[in-house]
Amino acid sequence: MNEAEGRERVVAAARRLHERGGESGALRHASLRWGTGFLVTPSGLPCGRMRAEDIVRVALAERVEALARLYCRALQVGEPVLLDEVEMAQVVEKFRAYGRQPGFRR
Repeated sequence: MNEAEGRERVVAAARRLHERGGESGALRHASLRWGTGFLVTPSGLPCGRMRAEDIVRVALAERVEALARLYCRALQVGEPVLLDEVEMAQVVEKFRAYGRQPGFRR
């Protein structure tokens, strides 16, 4: 499979998730392992308008580096507080529409 085919597969997977009601919370993004990274759906773009060229290639090393930087910054102000399941559900609900394009309809 070449990269163009991989991108088409990610778009197809995102559309299947959307059709099954999965375009919310943690299931918002579809991805495919690609080399040392991933092909990932972009934030805020409705599945019906998504094209293969919209898929983003993310290097795993870059992702790990970014997360490590965030964690180090969090440690500078103290030990991070972990949310329990109820608190996490509240956060997910508050961010449900985050990143949506204007005029987005479910």
